[in-house]
Amino acid sequence: MPRYDFHCRDCEKDFTTEMHVDEYEKNKDSQKCPECGSENVKRKITEFETQTSKKS
Repeated sequence: MPRYDFHCRDCEKDFTTEMHVDEYEKNKDSQKCPECGSENVKRKITEFETQTSKKS
């Protein structure tokens, strides 16, 4: 399941949420900081890893 990293602009905390892609698309504008409850959050762009069935 994909992980999405966010940064709260109010309390300056970073947090990670795991959810399916379709769930993220429905809720991407209503993420809340688990620390302070603020919706003033920004998604962080982070590295990711993927596996494929074919060798490159």
